Amino acid sequence: AYYYNGFAFRLKVPKTYNPTAVDGKKYPMIVFFHGLGERGTIYDNEYSLLHGGQQFNNKVEDGSFDGYVLVMQTQDGYHGVSDFSAIKGVIDYMIINNKLDAFRVVDNGLSSGGAGAWDMMIDNPTYIAGSLPMSSSCACYINSTTINKIKYKPIWNFQGGLDPSPAPSTTEAVRDAILAAGGNFKYTLYPSLAHGTWNTAWAEPGFYP
Repeated sequence: AYYYNGFAFRLKVPKTYNPTAVDGKKYPMIVFFHGLGERGTIYDNEYSLLHGGQQFNNKVEDGSFDGYVLVMQTQDGYHGVSDFSAIKGVIDYMIINNKLDAFRVVDNGLSSGGAGAWDMMIDNPTYIAGSLPMSSSCACYINSTTINKIKYKPIWNFQGGLDPSPAPSTTEAVRDAILAAGGNFKYTLYPSLAHGTWNTAWAEPGFYP
C-alpha cells in the first residue's frame, strides 16, 4: 500500500523482480481502474481490490503474469487530469527505478473504471500501450481526433449482451469506427451476461499474455 499526490494505491510486484540484480530485465504493468462501487477514502485502499484483486494476485504469484499491477484508489470516480497525473508520476518513477518497461504498460478497468481505462489511454497515448476495458464504451469516442490517437494500439473490449449501459450496439459502433480507420480492436461479446463481464473476461486464456 502506498500514498502519492493525494492518492492511495496498491502495487503488486512481479514474482521474479530483484531490485539489486543487474539482469537487464524489464517488466510490464497492468494499471487497473476499479468501478464506481469500489471507490473509497485514502484510509481504505483495499476496497479497490474487491473485484480483480485476488485474480491479479494469483496470476502474479503463479507466474502467469510476471509484471506489476497498479491499482489506484479513487474517492469519487475518475476525474481525468489529477488522477492520471498521479498514475503517470508513479509510472515515470518506476521506469527509472524499478525496471518497468515503458513500452508495455496497459490498462484495464470495469464499468466506470473501464471509462477510466479508455480516458487514460486517449488522454495519455504515450503512456498506455494497449487497453482492455470491460463493460464500458461511449459514442463520444467515434471522432477522428480520438480514433487517430489510439487506432494503432491493441484494444480488447468485453461486452455483455444483456447490458443496457453500454448497449452492445454502442460498443459495436465504436469497434466499427476504429476498425474502419485501420485500428486494432478485438471485441468479445458474452450473450448471456449483463453488466458484470469482468470475472469472465479475466478468465479468458489470452487475457494476461
